[in-house]
Amino acid sequence: MKVKRKKSKTHQSMQQLYDALASQELSEMNMLVMAIANLKEEASSRSLTFLLGNFSATKRRVEYVKQSLQSSAGSFQKEHFSSVGFQREWIALLERTSKGPVRDAAMIAWLQKILHSHMASCRMLSILAKVLERAEEKELFEGFVAQAFDADSQLSDAADNTINFDAALDENRNLVREHYNPNL
Repeated sequence: MKVKRKKSKTHQSMQQLYDALASQELSEMNMLVMAIANLKEEASSRSLTFLLGNFSATKRRVEYVKQSLQSSAGSFQKEHFSSVGFQREWIALLERTSKGPVRDAAMIAWLQKILHSHMASCRMLSILAKVLERAEEKELFEGFVAQAFDADSQLSDAADNTINFDAALDENRNLVREHYNPNL
């Protein structure tokens, strides 16, 4: 005869924490996927546009995580505070910058901020999944951390190699316009 043990209050509390964090993380992942589409439209650098186009793996992982966690994480339709904060920052970024290298750099910084937040959340969720003996979910979150780390590295390279170069070109064009008089 199999004996069922009553789960401890600590285990139940950990389960509730896991469910709440997973719901929040999925809401933020959805926001990230939507933001990437907007970023592609606003980017002026071809390499940044190309890089953002390659984030389809992130979108697929978000969809997979949503399906895998649908039962435990509750409603994904909730807007969490951090998602709303990130959205407000995005709107402010668009209002304060014009299309060009400065906006591209600001977009990369904003996207990296979101990725770093997700990496930290997913690491925590991975640890909780391990404690709750959810090996598959642990692997999902560890995979997202690895993918987000790679994306962060690619964004840093894009900022360093492309956007700085584009900014220098823009600056040189402005100098030429200011100091060159074709009528002389």
